[in-house]
Amino acid sequence: MWAVKPWLISVYLIFINMALQKKEYLYGFIGGGWNSELAKTKRGAIAQAKKRWADSPDLVIDKASFRVSTPRDYQNLMSLFY
Repeated sequence: MWAVKPWLISVYLIFINMALQKKEYLYGFIGGGWNSELAKTKRGAIAQAKKRWADSPDLVIDKASFRVSTPRDYQNLMSLFY
């Protein structure tokens, strides 16, 4: 019988926890502008954004622009406001 190493269980639990945490995804609109979504996956963020902006024909999301937010990236985008 195989013995499971305790450290391996810890690594597995950390990995599962990281995978299930929501991340902030930044994205842009075709024609200009940006916004963010909180989701577990990129696919989930795109689906949320589509649903959020479905009733706004002028706001078309750019699927290729979705990325996980970093502090530097967010700071650069917020600097557009000041």
